[in-house]
Amino acid sequence: MKILSVLAVVAALAGCVSAAGYLERGDALVDEGKFDAAVEAYYAALDAEPDSAAAFRKLGGALYKQGKLIESIGASRRAVELDPNDTVAYTNLGAALGERHKPREAEAALRQAIQLAPDSFRALRALGSVLADLGKLEESLTYCRAALAIDDNDATTHSVVAGVLGGLGKQDEALTHVQRAIALDPKSARAYRTLGAVLGAQLKLDPAIAAFDHAISLEPKHPYAHFGRGYALYKLSKLEEAAAALSHAIHLGPKDPRFHSILGKVLQKQGKEAEAQAAFARAKELGAR
Repeated sequence: MKILSVLAVVAALAGCVSAAGYLERGDALVDEGKFDAAVEAYYAALDAEPDSAAAFRKLGGALYKQGKLIESIGASRRAVELDPNDTVAYTNLGAALGERHKPREAEAALRQAIQLAPDSFRALRALGSVLADLGKLEESLTYCRAALAIDDNDATTHSVVAGVLGGLGKQDEALTHVQRAIALDPKSARAYRTLGAVLGAQLKLDPAIAAFDHAISLEPKHPYAHFGRGYALYKLSKLEEAAAALSHAIHLGPKDPRFHSILGKVLQKQGKEAEAQAAFARAKELGAR
């Protein structure tokens, strides 16, 4: 019996070491940008220790980096179930929910993260972005500026601030922030999308289209760049090009009512009344205001 007990202890210890080793290996792979291999390592850690909150948290983060948002959400939810005080897991959960266009759930997760760690840069930045999506612009600005007070060299935060300031009608301030974002990260598609929106609001439509074109070259499948481009073309009365851009935006993001609404206006100007009414009806169905 004593021998069996010793063997059981040894086996348990071996499992713990194995899980820790896989986690360490996964972390190293994340640092190298090898997210596929990192995910495999974290799954191996869970095979060794199925209720490891750390493994679920790290898995959720790696899946998020892969763009596997549904899987990331599942792993992060399990992480916070196992450890309700895990700030990083709540932040990963909120970020993934935000990108899945579930801003209210994202807001709840990120507020919990900030309650646990008020100085968490990632949580502050992510909550600022989610609040912007919810139209809570002044509150968004507060959280984004808190994030910038921690790290003023983050291109994403400057892009979010620029978008919020643009929404508040403060286009000159918005331009300053978006230019800062581009200086920090010249390959940021988000920054160029924001630049296009700011320039469009200033009715600098040709430069806006150029900014959206550059954003598309950096991230071809993002629907909002195609929408912004299409809207600017509509304003210039380049209706055929506008319709093509907006149709592509709808192909990439079919559930945004604004895409259908503006396409309806383009079609109406083209004299395609039946198609226009179908677009308006779809926009209404999706909740256009």
